[in-house]
Amino acid sequence: NLYFYSPYKTKSLTTIVNLPPPGKTESFTRKDPTSQSDNSITYGPYTNVEAFSESELSVHYENNKAPITVTDLLRVIEISHWGNIAVEETLNIVHDGAKLKGTFSRHDYQRAQETFAAFNEFHMILPALARDIYYRDDIGNISTSNVWEQSDSVDLTIRPRFPL
Repeated sequence: NLYFYSPYKTKSLTTIVNLPPPGKTESFTRKDPTSQSDNSITYGPYTNVEAFSESELSVHYENNKAPITVTDLLRVIEISHWGNIAVEETLNIVHDGAKLKGTFSRHDYQRAQETFAAFNEFHMILPALARDIYYRDDIGNISTSNVWEQSDSVDLTIRPRFPL
């Protein structure tokens, strides 16, 4: 809805649609006054909008970011008698975007990475005292990773064998 849905008459109304960078706006509803900047579309101001007013708002936006969903998350916290704390998280991650046409081609992917809506890296910020970090996927150890110790955190980046 282009208007704020309200049971009251609205004196002044402006609707701003913020879009994530980078991207390209393919099309959007045009209702004067409308203005567009790099990452936003502004509708209004509209004055004296009647109660329960409706006007369809549609934005078609190109987004090449991978829509990733965590379908299952299990966190096990173990506290030993000696005061050590062990935290283990198990995540199942699924790419919910468009399905591949045919089979995956690493050659095509590496030639044109910016056009693929693929998830190729997982980034986590861990507590500063995190130690003995390990990670694996369903078929074994992940060998492509980086761990950076910061003053207030430990940054972990994992790259799966194949992009999701």
